Amino acid sequence: MIKINGVSLPDPSELSLERQPQSALAERNASGLLNRETLPDKTVLKVKWSYLEEGELADLLTFLFSHTRDFFTLTYPSPLGGTDSFEAYISPVSAAMLNYGGRYGTRWKSISCNFIER
Repeated sequence: MIKINGVSLPDPSELSLERQPQSALAERNASGLLNRETLPDKTVLKVKWSYLEEGELADLLTFLFSHTRDFFTLTYPSPLGGTDSFEAYISPVSAAMLNYGGRYGTRWKSISCNFIER
């Protein structure tokens, strides 16, 4: 479903696509009218993986962490049909804990990250 430089990631639990308009400059004139200089829109893909097995979680986190300083080709399912891709970077990567210690040991609930168009 989602690939980074051709490497498939586990299927996510949640996937959200945003198209964000970008502005270089926005200011109001004396009449209060907003004037702005616009830039091309950017795509943000928000992804969440829930309740992964311990080994799968560690592998995914290691893979995502290894790409936090890189730009890469991201391929994903398009809401318009088929697949789409763009050059992206990851920011931020986070992991949510389910419980710490106790009867079941430490368990993690989810990993999430945003893939942001360059």
